[in-house]
Amino acid sequence: MSISAHQIVEVPCSCEQISLERVLERAFPQGEPDPATKEKTRAMLNACLVEIEPKGVYKIFNPATCTLPPEYTEPGIKLVGTLVVLKGQLIYEKLSKAKHCVMLGATAGSPDKINRLASTFVTSDEDRRLFEAILAVMAEHAASLTNLAVVKEAMALGLSTDDFISPGTGDFPLEQNDQIHFYTQAEQRLEMPLENKMQALDPWNILGVVALYDESQRSRRRACGRCKFRTFCSIRAIGMNCHGRKGSFKKPAAESA
Repeated sequence: MSISAHQIVEVPCSCEQISLERVLERAFPQGEPDPATKEKTRAMLNACLVEIEPKGVYKIFNPATCTLPPEYTEPGIKLVGTLVVLKGQLIYEKLSKAKHCVMLGATAGSPDKINRLASTFVTSDEDRRLFEAILAVMAEHAASLTNLAVVKEAMALGLSTDDFISPGTGDFPLEQNDQIHFYTQAEQRLEMPLENKMQALDPWNILGVVALYDESQRSRRRACGRCKFRTFCSIRAIGMNCHGRKGSFKKPAAESA
């Protein structure tokens, strides 16, 4: 059954499960920090978990292909009831046979609270790297929990989901952050600023889209090995995948090494 209208869904995102080890892996991907740096990071992380409130939002739309010139010079995906045409071959291939398109946004927290903590903890370049690693991990976790909420709604509708895609990935235009930001009301609901739609977002703010498919598109189910959330996925953590089947998950070879 098609959804003709859908409200924006706000998703509270607890980050209590975020570990110090995960933050350190993000900040030092090729090395091991000294004990003093670990303790400094621990203090920052504990303060962020207390003071900052990660949040997510999503909204479901009905997509339609638009391929006729002169208005559309290349194939695109129009979201019914909006002025949005999602562009790029990657998005077209993902959404041309999708039942619905979900716009999703997530953030580590409000700029005011982030800036207040930064003024307390950030006094050097290393401090900034540690602080931004914490914020990025919190945002990724919030996006994973928001994606989990999308998956649960998709399952209730008898649908499966595909990979989350952010503007700037492949040929999905970076400037389409502006439309996702507008239609998810991220400014009001997430306190997420968007000062320049032509630039990449801060790593603690995430915007993107997810395709929902019906039973006729079962071959399009997402592969955990390719997913950006695979190492900290809230869906895998409860023993499920995006299309609702329970089971174990083997780590990709690159992760197992």
